Amino acid sequence: MPKMTRGGVVATLLGALMLFGLSLVFVGCTGEQGLAGPAGPAGPQGPPGEPGEDPTVACIDCHNETGLITSKRLQYSYSVHGTSAPESDTQTVYDYAGARDNCTACHSGTGFITWQEQGGSTSAVKAAVNNTRIDCRACHEIHTTYSEDDFKLRTIDAVPMLIDSTKIYDAGSSNLCANCHQSRTPAPVPGGGVVAIPNTHYGPHHGPQATMLLSIGGYGLVDDPNPHATQVEGGCVTCHMADDKATQAGGHTFNASLAGCQSCHEGLNTFDRHGVQTETKALLNQLESLLTQQGVMHDGEPVAGKTFTEDQVGAYFNWLYITEDGSLGVHNSYYVQELLKKSISDIS
Repeated sequence: MPKMTRGGVVATLLGALMLFGLSLVFVGCTGEQGLAGPAGPAGPQGPPGEPGEDPTVACIDCHNETGLITSKRLQYSYSVHGTSAPESDTQTVYDYAGARDNCTACHSGTGFITWQEQGGSTSAVKAAVNNTRIDCRACHEIHTTYSEDDFKLRTIDAVPMLIDSTKIYDAGSSNLCANCHQSRTPAPVPGGGVVAIPNTHYGPHHGPQATMLLSIGGYGLVDDPNPHATQVEGGCVTCHMADDKATQAGGHTFNASLAGCQSCHEGLNTFDRHGVQTETKALLNQLESLLTQQGVMHDGEPVAGKTFTEDQVGAYFNWLYITEDGSLGVHNSYYVQELLKKSISDIS
């Protein structure tokens, strides 16, 4: 082994020290990170960005100086849907049944929205904690896009009738109405023998206009759908929302407007066309008198808890069905008057 000089020893020691130092550096790089130092001073401000869109622009589509909303709200205040205060004579919406399970789907704005979202039967809809009257939001998708698209109707799908799903009401935007405005209880079946009237709520229920237009739902007679159901483009809204500046009708009052009817019946100046309402009212009074004399009804209500012949109960059903329709035959004159004449004949 060669003899190492003093210089070689020194060089060797220096090399070892350098290697040791490097090993410490590498060990420090792979170890845990230490605490961050204090934040440095803020840098200079950057250039200004592009100006943003005015957040009120979308709102102005509807909330502007025009009467777009206020006129509709005023019209609606004259409608049956809009007059549901306790002091009103028309408590057929929220104040009457809006907070009830099974009724809320058509008697409450919140209930109707829930029904449209979940689908299924009205009887499956439970009353919400925060029920509302039937208002703009019941029929329109208010404040979803914050534009005029918010006036979009919640549904315009064709509507199978509850008493017979093979019968379909399909009249565009009027389909929204038909969801609730239809009969919910079938009439007695001819040939079924005696029939009991279980309670004073027995009957087709309120507002059965869609089934009336389709000529179904009455006792003892089925007919072809009325031309008002098949030939009036737009259905209900054509007559019930046509603008009539001369009266509180049309628009969002939903009161029938002669202006709408005149689109087919030129020059029409009365709903009592060809005396149909006069004749229907006389037939209704005649049938009511017979039913009262026979103890089937009293003061417009059925006598509950008793059994009657199917013809007697069917006659009461027809009387209530036509009364609740509210048009005195205008919606379907032939069908209405044939139902009344048959019932009068059945129990006379």
